[in-house]
Amino acid sequence: MVEIPITYLSSGEIDTIRTSPTNISLANALLEPAAVVLRLKAAQIGVDFDFWEFVNWIFVGFYWTMLANVGQLNPINYAPLPISPLPRLNTVNFTALTVYDYKYNWFVNETLFDKYSTYLTGTLLPLLGYPSPQIAKLSETNRLHPVMTTFLRSYICEIREWKDLLATIDVQGIIAKAVNITTNKIRQHSPMVSL
Repeated sequence: MVEIPITYLSSGEIDTIRTSPTNISLANALLEPAAVVLRLKAAQIGVDFDFWEFVNWIFVGFYWTMLANVGQLNPINYAPLPISPLPRLNTVNFTALTVYDYKYNWFVNETLFDKYSTYLTGTLLPLLGYPSPQIAKLSETNRLHPVMTTFLRSYICEIREWKDLLATIDVQGIIAKAVNITTNKIRQHSPMVSL
């Protein structure tokens, strides 16, 4: 897997100090086929389109919307464990957390809300062929407020018991694969018959 780090400023533009010109060039070359299609569509309907502004809107929107879905305003970061028992997973120390300010949350910050909602109504919705609605400005009543959210984890069985070894093996899957392999081998070695 190749990573090409692109860092954005809180204003939504690419941070050219923390993002190297090489990374921007590589990312542009990799994403150019998608960017060309979007730019062409935008030009046909008379909409200004910046591909990196679009990428920023997608990631920022996903991030703040996911936090809002669980009733959160503030980003929280958990420190990674220094020695991970599972190196492919990011395991964290849940007792070492940092709670950040919500000043960049676009559901609370009026300037950011205006910027991102204007981009939605002026660029994205027209690009997708949808009408642009009027979105009310943020106010004390039209604002995201934190909500206490509880996650419940439950199990469908009430009594834990050991299962039989054969019950845990996907016998049907193994048989289906064996039949498929055998059928493919027979097809490869038998002459084609046409009527």
